[in-house]
Amino acid sequence: MVRHRLWDRGPLPVPRRLVNLATVLTVTAGVPAFSAALFVLNACVAAVLIPPHHLGSVVGGPVGLAHYARVVLPATVLSVVAGAVGSGLEDPDVVRRVAYGHRRAERAPRPRPVLSSEAKNLSPAGKAVRIRVATMGGRRVAIEEAAMRREDIVVPSGGQDCAGWLYHADTATPAGTVVMAHGLAAVKEMRLDAYAEGFARAGYHVLVFDYRHFGASGGQPRQLLDIRRQHEDWAAAVRYARSVPEVDPAKVALWGTSLAGGHVLALADELRAAAVIAQVPHVDGLASVAALGPRQALRLTGHGLLDAGRALLRMPPHYVPATGEPGTAALMTAPEAAGYLRLVPPGMPFDQRVAARFALRVGLYSPGRALRRLKVPTLVQVGTNDRTTPPGPAVKAASGNPRVTLSTFEAGHFEPYTGELFETFLAEQIAFLDKTLA
Repeated sequence: MVRHRLWDRGPLPVPRRLVNLATVLTVTAGVPAFSAALFVLNACVAAVLIPPHHLGSVVGGPVGLAHYARVVLPATVLSVVAGAVGSGLEDPDVVRRVAYGHRRAERAPRPRPVLSSEAKNLSPAGKAVRIRVATMGGRRVAIEEAAMRREDIVVPSGGQDCAGWLYHADTATPAGTVVMAHGLAAVKEMRLDAYAEGFARAGYHVLVFDYRHFGASGGQPRQLLDIRRQHEDWAAAVRYARSVPEVDPAKVALWGTSLAGGHVLALADELRAAAVIAQVPHVDGLASVAALGPRQALRLTGHGLLDAGRALLRMPPHYVPATGEPGTAALMTAPEAAGYLRLVPPGMPFDQRVAARFALRVGLYSPGRALRRLKVPTLVQVGTNDRTTPPGPAVKAASGNPRVTLSTFEAGHFEPYTGELFETFLAEQIAFLDKTLA
């Protein structure tokens, strides 16, 4: 209660003191009740696993209930203390959400689109523009090409704001929409605009967003990669998209790459997606950790434990880089990782740090389990030369589901974002959307 400030401060239909008193009484009564139930459960397990004659040989005499109680009581106390310490390390927003339940969230008004006062790259007519350099009469000139309309948006999520772009396709009736986000610590400016423009020209609205704690989005501390929070941001972005009048709410597709490719697989059924595109996705946490090698995995675990300890003490995060040279304390150190920073537009400030506690959780995150049972039409694009998210688990998981279209390419993890492979990946994605959202 103290660590996560389980005190209600918002507007309530009943006196706030009464609600907070109920919280205190619930925890005060719940801990002893839970401990008693755990004690009984441990006692039953001990009675089955520890024969009386074996315990008697240890205590040197006849065995009674009191002897079993002496064995069970320390285990119960340690379990309760470990649970308390573990909950103290959990994300405060998650604890408060579980403690207060979902009814208040259901009663809250549905968020409506919030448009910023300006839109980037807009012409005076409100249309986004592209600048193409061409040679005319021996001279290089800039030609302005009309494109789709793009607006800056703000997506409310967890009491904070996710910065995003909303691309409006030139359609007369409500159309399908693609909701997009990037991978590990990356932001929307790192080539997601190129994909979004392609989808918009093909007749689809597109919502692109940055997670809380990253890029232009709100959230403190900065560069905190929390999988649960990112899932919440996805849910908020999809709700936002469905609230836009020109969007067909039954035709919302999820698009994710790398770590976000895993997110869209994990969330597709929950968010009632009409289609899913997972590009070079993270599907198996243990395989990704194994790809690091034992020395690198141990090094990152040490950094993660240090950051988790600092979080418990409410100190600023301990950071590690998202990418680095082989042998350095970075999350991605395969030789291909150099391609990550090449996605950053020239001159754009970019923070590639990540709070190191993420290293403790990535090994436990395996969205491939959801991929095997997905009922949503899904396109999985795998690079067979990928040394960052191992391709084997993705191919295996995708091959067992008839709803999944699996495509493999001789490509590394960062190659699909630029050049000829970008055009190939994007063309296949548009064809998939045309087939599934028609």
